[in-house]
Amino acid sequence: MDSPEYFLLFLQDMFPYLEKYLVTDYLPKLVDRIEYMMNQLEQVEKSCKINDANSSVSEHSNSNVCNRALLLDYKAELLVMKKDYKTALKKRQKAINIMESTPLDSEKADLRTVNLFSNLYNNLSNIYVLMKNPSDAATALEKAISIRSQHSKLGLTESHDLLQQLINLTNMLILAKNYDMAAQIPTLYENTVLEHEAHRPLTMVSASL
Repeated sequence: MDSPEYFLLFLQDMFPYLEKYLVTDYLPKLVDRIEYMMNQLEQVEKSCKINDANSSVSEHSNSNVCNRALLLDYKAELLVMKKDYKTALKKRQKAINIMESTPLDSEKADLRTVNLFSNLYNNLSNIYVLMKNPSDAATALEKAISIRSQHSKLGLTESHDLLQQLINLTNMLILAKNYDMAAQIPTLYENTVLEHEAHRPLTMVSASL
């Protein structure tokens, strides 16, 4: 295999794709395969002597953190499918703890890391919804949105994921009977989009018309 790292990314991308199209029977085997590939890569990294400076080590470290957190997130989703919400909650909280062990630098943060960190809180919120805990669900969603806002330079504030998170947050606030706050969410998204458009180069805006 020429590039095991890319193959691992391919396997990781397969999970949401198969889940979207309800090919759920294969998901446990896919997660096992992802974990196997991660273990293989870790063994290779341990056996290799990295003579280069800190940048290479840092890149490997960030990648490993994301891979470990994402694996836990996928395992949590398998538990959600079995309606084992308490164990799934622990898995996702552990995934978040792994991400938080490497603080995000606003200047050095990469798209994959920030997107995963935000989505983990979004997925945590989904479990709270299933456990009929709208208050904690709303708190987790607010954190997911906050992470995207803090790293707006990466273009995450105008993504489809943010829109979905805001819709979910609106629903959570309605369930919690916090109607005034729920009514403010559409305005929040509108302001986010307008702010993004205001900072786009004129040529980009013209090309999109």
